[in-house]
Amino acid sequence: MVKQKRASIFLGIDIGAIHSRAALFNVDKGKYRLMGCETAQTSTGMHLAGGAGHAMRGLQTGTAHSLLNQAGGLIMPPVRLNEGVDHMALVASVGEWVRCALIGLTEDGSMAAGKALLDSLPVKTVAEFGLAELSEQPDVIEALVRAQPEIVLMVGGVDAGPSNTMTPWIDAVKLMLRLTPPSKKPVVVFAGNTSQVEEIKRRLEPLVTLYTLPNLLPSFEVRNQTPTQSLLNQLILQIWEKKLTGLSELGKLSKGLKSTSAFAHDRIIRYIGYPDDTFEKTAQSRGVMAINLGAGSSLLSARFGNQSGTVVQPAWPGLSGSELGDFLDFVFQWTASKVSRLETEHYVSHHILHPTLVPETVSELAVSQAVARYRMTKALGKFSEGHGWLEYDPGICLNNHFEPIILGGDAFTNASQPGQIMLMVLDGLQIRGISTIVLDQYQILPLLGVLGGMEPIVPIQVLASQSFVNLGTVIVPISRLSEGKRILTIHVSIEDGKSYDVEIYQGTLRRLVIPAGATAILDIEPDQKTDVGFGGMGRGRQLKVTSGLTGVVIDARGRPIRLPENDDDRVAFLRQWHGVLGG
Repeated sequence: MVKQKRASIFLGIDIGAIHSRAALFNVDKGKYRLMGCETAQTSTGMHLAGGAGHAMRGLQTGTAHSLLNQAGGLIMPPVRLNEGVDHMALVASVGEWVRCALIGLTEDGSMAAGKALLDSLPVKTVAEFGLAELSEQPDVIEALVRAQPEIVLMVGGVDAGPSNTMTPWIDAVKLMLRLTPPSKKPVVVFAGNTSQVEEIKRRLEPLVTLYTLPNLLPSFEVRNQTPTQSLLNQLILQIWEKKLTGLSELGKLSKGLKSTSAFAHDRIIRYIGYPDDTFEKTAQSRGVMAINLGAGSSLLSARFGNQSGTVVQPAWPGLSGSELGDFLDFVFQWTASKVSRLETEHYVSHHILHPTLVPETVSELAVSQAVARYRMTKALGKFSEGHGWLEYDPGICLNNHFEPIILGGDAFTNASQPGQIMLMVLDGLQIRGISTIVLDQYQILPLLGVLGGMEPIVPIQVLASQSFVNLGTVIVPISRLSEGKRILTIHVSIEDGKSYDVEIYQGTLRRLVIPAGATAILDIEPDQKTDVGFGGMGRGRQLKVTSGLTGVVIDARGRPIRLPENDDDRVAFLRQWHGVLGG
């Protein structure tokens, strides 16, 4: 008789800028499930006495599963039933963004690949030097010394190209290192032309900690980002752990099962995206997207076929001049409440200074949700800069189809109604076609990205559980017909036997009220000048859906969504849309 392997008990710890979370994963009825999750205020105090400890104490009370011994230490491995864990996974976004300098060659080649890589991690790019600056080496050296980077990333040269393209930059970095005090010397990461690896080792290894990796851009058509991204993720954690003792202690307990939140978020989307061998880039093709609007940062990850990427931005980017004006104008325009532009500015300024504040009035909630729309729009724009396969332009909005779209972060979970979340996504991302919107209500997606590295079945089973809430199916038809014209007819058949027809008119937002969890068959018949995402204008299809909390939403407001210029009309439209979705 073969002895069955005992299922592992996983503890996940997420240390965020504002909140820390503890989540327990165990097997229930033969499948991994989230057994409980607790949140506490983040603290970087030593050992487990800070925010993570408070979250764990709440978790063990809520689950009746003991995690800590009498001394406050983690019980690992388990000693008896309902006591202890096998493994602890850690994700973090609490640290100050690491200072990084990027050195490369061509703007459209290695520099673009390097920028996209750095945009995927919590780093602050303090210097960028490409081919144009090669003739100004003394100025570059002075600028590098002054910038005081903690990491220098060197990229450039394809593997089949000339073998000396990076030599001038090796000279510059060598001089910079000689001028930098030992305590301030950065780590140097080389991910360029592999034919220059031996040269850079010979010249820089005596001076600095050096890592050499496979070429980030082995050919002009191919990016090989994962090895360098993985190393930078580890280096960022090491830098944070040196500065934050409490994080260091938790890192030791994780025994290598740890990551920045950004890298873990990227990893889980690459993991659950469509396999390369089953993907064909057609009008019906869909990718997968996840966006997290946390208190400290905005994260957007997407995969479309064999292309994937992530962008992370500060929740409140440092804006000045016209950028600040554009930001405030956007927020004011999308606030579904009668507030002045000055009141909007005051609330935003106050929230930047006190990010833990929760909106207390209808007006404050409306402003905060307008900010969420801005953060999604900016994340999409930044993502498209580094990933040309994302077909996004503010004038035509998002042209790729993504299904599902997974949401996480306080900006979503603090919303009082599912309809508010749905409307934020439709306005902020302005998707098209057909998609399912899913809420990560416990904000565990990054933890699943780490746990999947040890036990791949955990994220698969937990993602299919009730921890992730189906908010609803979205249908976004794009039509050439004018406002008020019928563009779509939908015949709805619900599993309880009810059926009815719905006509959709250009410029409207409509909600089909179908009980959550019920199965419905939708026969979609678009006008010949309307595209629903089935491969072209006028193409319809039968669609089977499982209804979410907001039922099925048909957004026929057009792309991009245009708001009335008159303030009273604008607020009336926004409130009407909220009313349609029950927000």
